[in-house]
Amino acid sequence: MQWRERLSSTATLGFRIDGIKQADRDPDKNFKTVRTNQEVAYVLRKHIDYRDETRLKLLERLKEIRSTLEKSKFFASHEVIGSSVLLVHDQPSEGVAKAN
Repeated sequence: MQWRERLSSTATLGFRIDGIKQADRDPDKNFKTVRTNQEVAYVLRKHIDYRDETRLKLLERLKEIRSTLEKSKFFASHEVIGSSVLLVHDQPSEGVAKAN
């Protein structure tokens, strides 16, 4: 395991936050030492301005993605290294996008 993976949540959670961009702010890429569940949750809640409805919709969507991948014959027989998930949300009135 690389040095940066040991510093971040990759070693403990299996993923890390690389960056966040909000419409009215500069990109933030200072997440190298975000390691715990609590720190990740704080960063994500802050990114969505603490809106519980948005948080719950994002969580639901991530669970749907996980369920789909767990049922996939391809993903059951292949190892994925270095993949990314891009989370996008709109204003609160618009909800969370769902791919078809």
